[in-house]
Amino acid sequence: MLRSSRFAFLASVSLFAIVMGSYGASAQSQDVEQVEVTGTHIVRDGYQAPTPVTVLDTEYLKAAAPANIADVVTQLPSVVGSTTNQNTNQSFSAGQDGVVTVNLRNLGANRTLVLLDGMRSVPSSVTGIIDVDTIPQELVSRVDVVTGGASAVYGSDALAGVVNFVLDKDYTGLKGELSGGITTYGDDANYRMSLTAGTPFAGGRGHFIFNVSTDHVDGIFGNLRAWDQTGKYFLTNPSYKAGNGQPQYLIESGAGFSTGTPGGIITSGPLKGVAFGPGGTPYQFNYGSLESDPFCVGGSCTANQDNQGVTLDQANRRGNVFSRVSYDVTDHINVYLQASYNQSTSVAWDVSTFSLANQTLSVSNPYLPASVKAEAVALGVASFTMGTFWGDLPPLSFKGTRDTTRSLLGASGDFDLFGSNWKWEAHAQYGFTATSENGYALNTTNAALAIDAVASPTTGAIVCRSTLTNPNNGCVPYDIFGTGVNSKAAVKYVDGNGSISYRHQGFTEKTIGGGISGEPFEDWAGPVSLAFGIEDRSDSVHGAGDPLSVLHQWYSGNYLPLFGAVTVTEGYVETVIPVAKDLPFAESLDFNIAARETGYTTSGNVTTFKFGVEYQPIDDIRFRGTRSRDIRAPNVSELFAAGTSGTNNVTDPFLNRTYSDLTITKGNPDLKPEVATTNSVGAVFTPTFLPGFNASVDYYNINIDNGIGSLSGQQIVTNCYQGETSYCSAIQRDPTSGLITVVNAQPFNLASQEADGIDFEASYSGQMSDFNATWNGSYNIRGLATHYLKNYSNNGLGTITDTVGQNQNETSNTSFGPPNWSWLTMLTYVNRPFSGTFTMRGISAGVYANNNYSLVGCASACPVSTTTSPTVNDNHVPGSFYMDVSVNYEFGPLEFFAVVKNLMDKDPPILAPGTGVPNISQTNVSLYDTLGRNYRAGIRFNF
Repeated sequence: MLRSSRFAFLASVSLFAIVMGSYGASAQSQDVEQVEVTGTHIVRDGYQAPTPVTVLDTEYLKAAAPANIADVVTQLPSVVGSTTNQNTNQSFSAGQDGVVTVNLRNLGANRTLVLLDGMRSVPSSVTGIIDVDTIPQELVSRVDVVTGGASAVYGSDALAGVVNFVLDKDYTGLKGELSGGITTYGDDANYRMSLTAGTPFAGGRGHFIFNVSTDHVDGIFGNLRAWDQTGKYFLTNPSYKAGNGQPQYLIESGAGFSTGTPGGIITSGPLKGVAFGPGGTPYQFNYGSLESDPFCVGGSCTANQDNQGVTLDQANRRGNVFSRVSYDVTDHINVYLQASYNQSTSVAWDVSTFSLANQTLSVSNPYLPASVKAEAVALGVASFTMGTFWGDLPPLSFKGTRDTTRSLLGASGDFDLFGSNWKWEAHAQYGFTATSENGYALNTTNAALAIDAVASPTTGAIVCRSTLTNPNNGCVPYDIFGTGVNSKAAVKYVDGNGSISYRHQGFTEKTIGGGISGEPFEDWAGPVSLAFGIEDRSDSVHGAGDPLSVLHQWYSGNYLPLFGAVTVTEGYVETVIPVAKDLPFAESLDFNIAARETGYTTSGNVTTFKFGVEYQPIDDIRFRGTRSRDIRAPNVSELFAAGTSGTNNVTDPFLNRTYSDLTITKGNPDLKPEVATTNSVGAVFTPTFLPGFNASVDYYNINIDNGIGSLSGQQIVTNCYQGETSYCSAIQRDPTSGLITVVNAQPFNLASQEADGIDFEASYSGQMSDFNATWNGSYNIRGLATHYLKNYSNNGLGTITDTVGQNQNETSNTSFGPPNWSWLTMLTYVNRPFSGTFTMRGISAGVYANNNYSLVGCASACPVSTTTSPTVNDNHVPGSFYMDVSVNYEFGPLEFFAVVKNLMDKDPPILAPGTGVPNISQTNVSLYDTLGRNYRAGIRFNF
């Protein structure tokens, strides 16, 4: 734990300054309206920030009229790969379905620090991420997005940047909203209701704010959109041989699964291809024109996609209550108490239960149709391997609830000292999040007993083999051959007999800290600004889970509670030093310097810093640049995870087969913080010859060392096969069949990553009369774009990738990179009482895999495929372009608004999901719009 002399000094100075502020504040000090922009503790105008900041103000948020504020932030070009209600249903085993996050630079949500009024909030999950929907949306006055490292200013996790939600703490009046929406397909109905009140009291010395809101989303269960019915998959080309000119991999439409059907299919031996349909009726599966396990093309395959066990949009219900009371104890001391409570419930389907080519059945099973049994006996077959999607079972489903309580006691003020005025703040926060993660999945132990059916030697009735020796074990036999063949009792038994996989957890965060800022003296170019502060923070987690999860008896979920705590003590100092002002070719030249010392109970001390420079040679242009050292500390999940698990497909190169296995991910208490070096350089243009126009361009480079990374189960198996024997010990195999049953994985400080890109932003505003004297109203055009140049990563084991432009991944649809270009343009027209906004947004085309590890697209005359440059018949992923429109009309205190998103009802591009992964949408649900045209309308009032 860090308890060094520098912290004692900072604490002493802070306490002295606060005491002096209480008793020695000058009555002559004047309040000056200023804006504090995220990225610095020095109070400055936003355009003077050395670190690039994107500001979304009240008018921007109002024009977007989002169902939730995260929808606006996650559309920014600098934000890629965030989790939303449309894509978190792939987080079943992590227990994070329904958590909405912000992911700057596609570097991971846990590398983006989310703040509320410049302060941390209690985590929403074991990974430390913050659910953005817990923020009181109606009180947000602006959102500051810092697109660069800011750990020296705000601490750990600000490695990729900071998103700060700033509240209107002085709101006075009564306002509310009643709104609702639905898609053009008549599904996903949703509504929102909110009420906000604010009033001064005690002659204006006090102020009280209250906000309450509720949201509801029906969700879309099963994907019935036409674009998801084409059966496009990524296959291994069975005809490929080195040098024959054919691609090693194929992306084909009209494909489906060959190693599993809803009613089951025999996948090996002379009975291969015998499948079972409704009522258990056997039929011969038609493998079509091409078979490449676990897929085939044409024939029976086209209708065997199994994509209905997913949630296109999760059902979600939220409730928010927020209150704040503040009081001016003196003219220079303000105290406040802030409290909030958020409750959310999410329900999602993750996938249908799948067991691909890994179920061994005996020919003596009495459920096996007589015709198939006779054929097996004639062929001398005693047992066979099957694959099934367990068609009589419901999809794997998740229900999660999160209750977040946050209390904040603070004080702020100003005082005069050493001939200048200083501002100070101090706060103490307590936050607690209680989560309940409930997974409804197949019980693997019960299922194994249930499908091992026999005829009772005494009664002839079909029973579980296990009941012959244990008559009271409650086993109910299950017919795995066909659909519509099982009783409710059999389904109930296989699905856990009424029990579920669950985990109840509590996350506690306690914070106490304070800071002081002022201008202690002036140099030849102006006042020197100084800010410093301290903070002590503790995070802990505890919980309880069901007894079967400890034994990993659930098909998915197997939630194990975490127990652990981390304490952090840190102090920072920041200064802005003017070097030149009002000189020829040096209108201004300032240096911004910050440093922070951080001590963790788990990993020791870390020093971070930031050095920035701003140079304005003339009024029309200003240059800025920063260099910083940033960190992300391991979260409690990475440190203490007891072992979450999920069923995945694995391609076993030892057996040349693809089948299902169990991957268990554990924590590593020896992890150290990630360290990054961030450089940015840019320019801001404010031409005097074109009033109303502003533009900026900024280049960034982020280098991450000592990165925390986990290998997937597939990567561990592949590394073992390639001779890295240290990974073989993480693999467990069935001693009889030789099939992989379990892969153990844990995170290590083994990765490095580098991200490069260029951010562009421009805006132009003016009056319509500038074009024609008779035209009324004003206009504003704003455009943002990010050109991603590099997203290089090295997992520390020789696997090197650069995922820029990798809009989809050929091995996993949850692993992808940022597009080459992402952009957003808004045109707003205001002529009170009417206003309207037209938005265009899009991303560039890309590939399935590129640089270093690159898929080589070729249909014929292909080069020899290698492990680093495999060949594929089509490596193109289309881009996207969407249009949105919103209109507002004010009628006194009332305002009517309507929004149409995806105005042209454009479908997402149809993409092949990862190899061997069933039940997922055939597009990248994180990059593309999957809901279609979406209508939203409502009424606001403000008295």
